[in-house]
Amino acid sequence: MRKIKKKIQNPFKHLIKRYSSASFIETQHFDNLSEDWWNLQGRLKLLHKMNNVRIEYIKQCLMREEQKNSYNDEMTNDVFKRKFSTGKWLSNKCVLDVGCGGGILSELLSRLGALSVLGIDISSKAIEVAQMHRKKDPSLTNLIYQKTTAEALLNEKKQYDLITAMEIIEHVNHPKAFISTLFDLLKPGGFLILSTIEKTLLSFFLTIIIAERLFQLVPNSTHTWSKFIKRSEIKTWVSQYPDVSIIDCRGVIFLPWKNQWKIMDQNAIWAQQCNYFMAIQKKKNQGIIKKNYQKSKENQS
Repeated sequence: MRKIKKKIQNPFKHLIKRYSSASFIETQHFDNLSEDWWNLQGRLKLLHKMNNVRIEYIKQCLMREEQKNSYNDEMTNDVFKRKFSTGKWLSNKCVLDVGCGGGILSELLSRLGALSVLGIDISSKAIEVAQMHRKKDPSLTNLIYQKTTAEALLNEKKQYDLITAMEIIEHVNHPKAFISTLFDLLKPGGFLILSTIEKTLLSFFLTIIIAERLFQLVPNSTHTWSKFIKRSEIKTWVSQYPDVSIIDCRGVIFLPWKNQWKIMDQNAIWAQQCNYFMAIQKKKNQGIIKKNYQKSKENQS
């Protein structure tokens, strides 16, 4: 019975062994963008503008869940408030940024006090750009980059407190297996934060017709509508794993009159018809929660 149960809990394991999520065509496309990664007014300027709301969303999700799971006493509340009121609210967390590109999100994550940040990408040119830009800030000692895949990291048997997969799932070959890999790379209690694009007629119109072809806000051929990921698909994949659950999903829209992105309310379903953020958490057993609580109390005494 135990063997059967294990198969049910991880139905995509066999896919991980057979397939890599890496796409050669997608890699070529992003190799060609290597000169633009750190050009704030270049072809990737919308991505730079999205960076602030990415960080805001990650903070909101972590803060809400940690507050929900914290013990309701004055000492714990004080520790909680101090942690998230500073700029180091990722302290003691090991972070993995999958599909890091030139490192525009990885650098921000490393400055938020993370114990370590590993940015990975299959584009050698993107990794070179990321490494060169990191050298401009000697304080980023907790940040490293590696040209590899998420699947390859499984062999190292490492797990992470926070995994970000921003604007990457719609570019991989086998999104089901890719998501499964990320689940396996999460520590118990860890968070997977992802962003992608809903597969609707509206998303085709906004991302491909408007953003790419008419106004050239993003490089041409960046998106392939057939590879967009429905929220319902991700929900189905998550439902087959008893140890993970979706804790939040929100639409994020670009406001051209303000030249900025905005995270919408969770109940604004209409806003989730194009770009959306999603947070998934791996379950953490009560024994670990109590152990960490006791540790925090000891540190305060």
